[in-house]
Amino acid sequence: MGQVRFAKCLRDAGLTCEVHDDHFPQKTDDVDWIPPVAARGWIAVTRDQRIRRNVEEKRAVTRAELGLLVLYENNRTTEEMAAGFILALPVIQRFVKKNQKGGGGAFVASVLPPSKKNKRGSVNLLYPKK
Repeated sequence: MGQVRFAKCLRDAGLTCEVHDDHFPQKTDDVDWIPPVAARGWIAVTRDQRIRRNVEEKRAVTRAELGLLVLYENNRTTEEMAAGFILALPVIQRFVKKNQKGGGGAFVASVLPPSKKNKRGSVNLLYPKK
């Protein structure tokens, strides 16, 4: 995902957004950036679908109490992904509020953009299973 372009689209929509490479070296292992991102109270957004299957990364998410949103938007441009994220924002915000009670609470969730079938988009909990 074009991190800088994605962030610019979100900022242009009035959202606060940080870019991984502004805070960490590009090749930083996920287990190393997860704790400081969570400590800052940020919600992470990624296209890395493998993160939900990696035991060490899930353990890092749990320990740090990170909220992690995984974008499932293959074959879309960065701008299309950002537009879908922005359109789904009300659904995303409700999900985060419900799953980050009191500012804590680890989760990995998929974000699907609005579509003809689902006009609002959806957020689905992937980890931990409840």
